[in-house]
Order: sequence, then structure tokens, then C-alpha cells
Amino acid sequence: MAGALKSRTLKITISATSLIVILLSIFVYFEIVVPHNTLRDLEWWEQASAEEQRQVAHQILRYPVGNHHDAFLILTEFGNSESIPYLLNGLKWYEFFNRGEDFILYSRDHCLDALRKITGKDLGTKYTDWKDIDTY
Repeated sequence: MAGALKSRTLKITISATSLIVILLSIFVYFEIVVPHNTLRDLEWWEQASAEEQRQVAHQILRYPVGNHHDAFLILTEFGNSESIPYLLNGLKWYEFFNRGEDFILYSRDHCLDALRKITGKDLGTKYTDWKDIDTY
């Protein structure tokens, strides 16, 4: 009896763990992989509207991992007031990198360029300078 209960518990645990892994994989695929693959699709670039590009940039900037550099460039060109929270998240993520990491600084600078263009303001270079901006 105890052996059957242990076996059943093990099967349920394995099934639940497998389901969680599958659901997490689906989430990561659609939330992170698909938008990044979209940015790599040259045909998409030729046909995408400003709104479509903005939405993909927003999707990429929902998470601290990803190609933020290109998303910031898109929002510098096509961003609007809806882009500000995404840009603020990006600025927060890049605030703690060292000065010597040039590629990080370029990304952060593109984020600041987008914020400045959208808001018409220059509040500084740190997240704390921008976090209370009232242009939403």
C-alpha cells in the first residue's frame, strides 16, 4: 500500500513538474523568443508599420533580458507616451553597469534619447532622475 502511494505521488509530481516546464516554455517562447525573431526578419521590417514596430519594442522591453538596444532605437523613431514605462524599465536595468562597458552605455544612451524625444525633456541620465515623470 505504501509503495503504491509513493509511486502515485511520484507520478503526480513528475506530471505536475512536466506541465509547469511546458507552460513556462510556451510563455518564454511567445513572450521573449517570438518578438526577438520578429526583429531578425528582414521581410517584416520592410512591411511593418510604425505601430507594429512600437508594439514589438514594447514586448521586448517587458523583460530585463533581450535585445533592448534595437528596441530603444525603434522607440526613438516611433515611440509615444505609451512607451515611457517601458523605457523607464530599460533605464532602471542599465543603471548599474560600469562605465567601461561601451555596448551597455550605447544601449542606455539610446534609451535616454527615446525618453528625451518623446517627453521633450532632459531630466538627467539616471533612472532616479526620470522615475517620477508625469507624462504618461
